[in-house]
Amino acid sequence: MISEEITVGNGNVMLAKKMGKLRCEILQKNGEKLIVTLQDVKYVPDLWVNLFSIGKALKNGFNLGNDGERIKLMKGSVIILFDRFVTSKNGSVPVIKMKPLLNAVSATSVESRKGKSKNTIEINDLHQILGHCGEASARLTGKALGYEVIGTFDTCEACSIGKARQKNVNKDWKGGS
Repeated sequence: MISEEITVGNGNVMLAKKMGKLRCEILQKNGEKLIVTLQDVKYVPDLWVNLFSIGKALKNGFNLGNDGERIKLMKGSVIILFDRFVTSKNGSVPVIKMKPLLNAVSATSVESRKGKSKNTIEINDLHQILGHCGEASARLTGKALGYEVIGTFDTCEACSIGKARQKNVNKDWKGGS
């Protein structure tokens, strides 16, 4: 667990709660797919997109190039092309489409999905897989990953314990003699 402030593009500050590895499938516009494992990924519960660190890729031996307006990262035979664009106020930002691979993350999610459609996931399983994020974030993330999120969001015991607060204790001792 970490507690680190992250400043995003619009200047807002968000709090990163965890750091670790994330296995993703990069989906290129031409249909090519590439499986990557991102290192030192920071989990920000309030962030609805995955941010890719080009600087981190350069430190790991990738070379930077371009194909017109599209950014290209190259290492050996691997080429990651930022081949999609998000329109911004003053132009556009080149992006890639990444899909986190959740299918091997949690045995619970696999067990609870037996007999259900391949593209459905139960909201409480997704909540657990995504590190106990809020219901809205879990539903949006599930939808963005191509899942139909089903079920009713239940109170999570682990989240309740994490949010519990000890009762205030007086600093003055009022004992009898």
